Amino acid sequence: MVDRIVFETDEIERLVIHLFQVPSKIMEEVNGVTKTTTLAIQRDARASVRWSQGARLAPLVNAIGYDLRFGFGSAEGEIGYDRDKPQGNLGHIIEYGGSTGYNSPNAPQRNLANALAKNRDDYATNLRKAFYRGLD
Repeated sequence: MVDRIVFETDEIERLVIHLFQVPSKIMEEVNGVTKTTTLAIQRDARASVRWSQGARLAPLVNAIGYDLRFGFGSAEGEIGYDRDKPQGNLGHIIEYGGSTGYNSPNAPQRNLANALAKNRDDYATNLRKAFYRGLD
């Protein structure tokens, strides 16, 4: 006997229809809010790395970069360590920690995660405001 999996796509289809109806002014506002928040997260993460690592890993601060992607009905910002920049390949150790034995000096710093958490509520609030500005 073969189990059959059925997906109901009615809600997804309705969402797609609604996304096609999103006024372009709203998306312009959302894109602006996404860019501003992405830059704020990058700035906060860099400040956190600068504070937690000091001069020891100074180039790592500049290895934190971002990418923005805007599409039809979508806006996305991605912040992270660029492995091609000086010390960028150490970003994962700083963020998630490293294992060098008992009482590791490389405990997770969570600089990116903390910067995201710090800006999350503002992003949600500003998205709501952007939506209403876009309706005007």
